[in-house]
Amino acid sequence: TVLERNPAVKDAHKLYQQFTADQELMERYQARQKYLSDLATVKEVSHDGGYAEGKAEGLAEGEIKGRKESAFAVAKLMKQNGEPSIKIHQYTGLSTEEIEAIER
Repeated sequence: TVLERNPAVKDAHKLYQQFTADQELMERYQARQKYLSDLATVKEVSHDGGYAEGKAEGLAEGEIKGRKESAFAVAKLMKQNGEPSIKIHQYTGLSTEEIEAIER
């Protein structure tokens, strides 16, 4: 299978299984998906540019915070599994300093 032939795919699949088994991470993922849906609705339905712009700006800030929280959650999981910082950076985009600050 592809998992057996490609170590990167195998690693990604393992992380995916761990991610989907973690209730807190799944709740964060679902919240982000809801946010994206809400954002699309606001942009589509709103006719008041100022209100929509302000709301979209607030939602964008929330999205950034949510992405960062998710990245930290994945990084913590990877760190617990003994993954090297460089690999954690590649998967999450977190800086070396941010990764090192995460407690196992």
